[in-house]
This record gives sequence, C-alpha cells and structure tokens, in this order.
Amino acid sequence: MRYVAVAEPDYAARYAPDGLTPRNFHQVPFIAFNRKDSLQMEFVSSAMRLKHVALKQLYVPSSEGQVRAVLAGWGVSVVPELQVREHLRSGRLVNMAPDHSLPVALFWHCWNLESAVLDALTKALTTASALALDAVASSPAG
Repeated sequence: MRYVAVAEPDYAARYAPDGLTPRNFHQVPFIAFNRKDSLQMEFVSSAMRLKHVALKQLYVPSSEGQVRAVLAGWGVSVVPELQVREHLRSGRLVNMAPDHSLPVALFWHCWNLESAVLDALTKALTTASALALDAVASSPAG
C-alpha cells in the first residue's frame, strides 16, 4: 500500500509552500498514530535521502483521526493514499511530496485451519486488495 504525506492547503501554503524539503521538514509538526509509529520518519528519511531524522510529532491514535487533524490544519501526516484519495482530488488536502510515496507491505494473518469459509474469505480479500492496490499504483495520483 502506498503512503503519502498530506496537509491542508492553507497550512501547506503557510508553513511549507514548496512542499516538504530538507530545509523545512524538521519545523513542520507531523501527526503520528503513537510513539511507536515510525512511518512519518521512514517517509521523510526516504524522501529526503537521510539516514537519521528527528521530527516534531503530535499523536492521534486513529487513522481517521489523523486525517481529521490534518484537515483541521494541525500539521502533516503520512497516510494511505487510498484513505485520502478523494480529499486530494477535491483539493481539501495537498500532497506535500508529490514525487514520493512510501510502499508499505500488507499482511493477512489468519488461523491455519481447514475451512472453506476462511479459504474463500482469504481468496476474496487478496484478490480485491490486489485489484485495488494495482489501481492505486496506476492512478495519476500515484
């Protein structure tokens, strides 16, 4: 799944008019899930080609809450592109690093049981997610 860095347009224009850069990322508050959430640092490290990154972070322990916090102008967050696609299309959010995304591997964990229902669910889930994620990879926003 592709993760992107997003901000509310007025916030972005005021605090990072050129998007995230090696000169400004450390001044912009990032909204993370909790102290164990390293996606923000991984994104910045990868986008800026830096080995060590220190960020100002606010914590919102909900992926939906993180998006609401970004929409309210609290800062920047690295979230699944699928989750914010409509906000990006409508202009309610802007991509702060449009030339970069962070790929995050997804895993499906389930009991190792012989179950026709579980097998059907696993097949449906993996097929649908492959189609959805392929659509993301080939979309103009991606």
